[in-house]
Amino acid sequence: MESMRSSKGADAPLVLRVQALERECRRLRRAMGAAAGVAVLFAIMGQTRPGRGGGGGAQKAVEAERFVVRDESGAVRATFGVHANGGVGLQVTGVTRVNLGVNAEGTAGLVLVDADGRQRIRMNVAADGAPDFRLADKAGKGRVAMTVLADQSAGLLVLDGEGKVRSALATQPDGSSGLDFMDGADRSRLSLSLKPDGSPSVTLAGEKGQTLFRAPSAK
Repeated sequence: MESMRSSKGADAPLVLRVQALERECRRLRRAMGAAAGVAVLFAIMGQTRPGRGGGGGAQKAVEAERFVVRDESGAVRATFGVHANGGVGLQVTGVTRVNLGVNAEGTAGLVLVDADGRQRIRMNVAADGAPDFRLADKAGKGRVAMTVLADQSAGLLVLDGEGKVRSALATQPDGSSGLDFMDGADRSRLSLSLKPDGSPSVTLAGEKGQTLFRAPSAK
């Protein structure tokens, strides 16, 4: 593959950028570990404060370290407060279906869970502003990942049930873009790309990575 180049190296093909995108997704997933494995609790610190001006005026804020919502039997159904690891968030208990919070590293995230307790949708924004969106199958395994890197390159990855990237769509800061299809050994077998000037190219590769077809042909 030729037309998709890394912003840090003229010879890095799209497959390397795909691997970089996947590493970034894994980093963001680890950063949201507290909010994903167990709910991270939101913070409202302090105590109830009277309104300004003293006297019996209306209160301007209600503050607490933690709020707990219970049902008629006294069972805890939701908590809203400070998590022990320094993160803050909201947890709906029972079969937890929604996790919303910000962890100690500053990553904000929303996780949606199915009735069997498996994470199906995850949306994160890291402290550095990098966004990450993931969809999982019924086994809880990530199958689709989207992210935007710090250099403004963006990627969409589609993974198989074993967690291997099988197709990848990416754009680079220079305006080039490409679509790759990988085999089970992480080798690109079909690559479609477009240079910043609009020049297209297509490459077919064999099982050992050898070029079978390329258009336009290499000069």
